[in-house]
Amino acid sequence: MAFETVSAAADARSLCLIFVWIDMLEGDNAQAAKRVSLQFPPTPAIEHFHDPERRLGSAIAHHMGASAKVAWDFYLLYPKGLEWNDVAPAPVAWFHQLQDEPWAGPDHYRWGQELGPTIRQALEEIQGFRAG
Repeated sequence: MAFETVSAAADARSLCLIFVWIDMLEGDNAQAAKRVSLQFPPTPAIEHFHDPERRLGSAIAHHMGASAKVAWDFYLLYPKGLEWNDVAPAPVAWFHQLQDEPWAGPDHYRWGQELGPTIRQALEEIQGFRAG
C-alpha cells in the first residue's frame, strides 16, 4: 500500500499527508469517509477532509485540462512550503489509479505493488524530502 511507503516519514514529520475523501461511488458519504480515515494511525502529520461536492477533485482535473472530470484515486506530491491560493497548483509529481481514464495520463497510472516504490522514488527526488 502506498501509505505504508511513506508512513515512517510522516511520523518523523518530514512529510505531511492530506487525504481528501470524495464521494464518487455508491455508499461514499461522510460516515464512510470517517470510517475509512480511522484505519490510519492518528498523527499530527495526517489530515483527513471529506469533499462531498467534489470541489478539490474537480479543481485538480480542471488544472489537468479535463474540466468535466473529477480527479480521484490520485496521489499528488508537492514541495514543502507551497501555498494553495485560488487555483490548485501543479504538483511536482503525481500518480493515479484510473486505468480507463485517458485524460489522467496513462504514463502516470500506477496500481498495486508498483505504486508505493514509485511514490517513494518521486519523494526522494523532491528537494527537501528526507526519508524517515
